[in-house]
Amino acid sequence: MDVLTEPLSLPVSIPVSIPATAELAALVSGIAADGGWRRLLPGAERAAGWTLPLLRGAGVEVALVSWAPGQATRAHDHGGALGAWVVLDGELVEDHFDDLSWHARPRRTRVAPGVAVESGAERVHVVANPGPGPALTLQASTGGSRPARLPLVGAASIIAEAAPWLPM
Repeated sequence: MDVLTEPLSLPVSIPVSIPATAELAALVSGIAADGGWRRLLPGAERAAGWTLPLLRGAGVEVALVSWAPGQATRAHDHGGALGAWVVLDGELVEDHFDDLSWHARPRRTRVAPGVAVESGAERVHVVANPGPGPALTLQASTGGSRPARLPLVGAASIIAEAAPWLPM
């Protein structure tokens, strides 16, 4: 199936206006629970580290994202976009920064399959796959109102980016 040319049947509908984070979380949770996304997975030769756009409409984008073991983002925001994501397979670690000062210390959360994470417009975080195998997420977001930032959040960010799966 080519998701870019064939319509995708979803167990939930895309909101007709820009949704709140709770609506995005309900959207990704509904798609995750349905399980129809499994037929869209690429072959074994692309086992990790890819993004597959699924839907775009009413200011909302939905994509499957695969994470290789040890793969991590840098500390970033999403340009004022609202978002939500759910782990489908594997486990991810998220370090969320409430404070962007040089001494900032993130709050660490391990995100297991089926748990939806909401991302507000100003959320700054680091996301990583601690391994040992690939992880898969389903992500939904609205369009951002500005370019994404990679803020400097101090030593805690460096530690989180270097070894995100170690205890904080």
